[in-house]
Amino acid sequence: MYNMAATLFEIKIENLSQLTKALRNYPAIAAPVLQRAIEGTGFVFQKNTLKNDPVPWRTGNLLQSFRFRSSPGEARWSPTANYASFVEFGTRPHVIMPRRRKMLRWTVGSTTGRYVTSRSGRQRYQGGQSGSYVFAQRVNHPGTRAQPFMGKIVERSNPEVTRLFGQAGDIIMREIANISGG
Repeated sequence: MYNMAATLFEIKIENLSQLTKALRNYPAIAAPVLQRAIEGTGFVFQKNTLKNDPVPWRTGNLLQSFRFRSSPGEARWSPTANYASFVEFGTRPHVIMPRRRKMLRWTVGSTTGRYVTSRSGRQRYQGGQSGSYVFAQRVNHPGTRAQPFMGKIVERSNPEVTRLFGQAGDIIMREIANISGG
């Protein structure tokens, strides 16, 4: 017969006081490591914004408008072009009315522009010659189709960003282990 009352178990955690101290200092240990990982995501997103042309290209302005901004515990990678959301999500049919003048004006019959390559190898859009002017008090715009590019950038960046934060977690754990004497 087995007597459970007579059996004692003893568990001893060595360096418990050092481990407790290290865990109390966790925010001070983790914050700089995580901030480096956050800063690293900027390079990952930049690389994947340029890789395989996920951003629609006409003049290059949308692509050139991307900016990386970070603060403690936060980062943003986004285009600053005011029309970026219209390209990403598309637009519904809508009416365009003049804001500052009595009439809208645009050209028709112009020669179409073309892409030219500079000496540095960078392509840019060069507009064509002007045609005749058209005036209107309002225009019924048919809308534009969505050209989602941000999801592609995030999807392509996900494995590398996950790896960056996995490495950051490993570094934090090693630092805590070193402080606690493990």
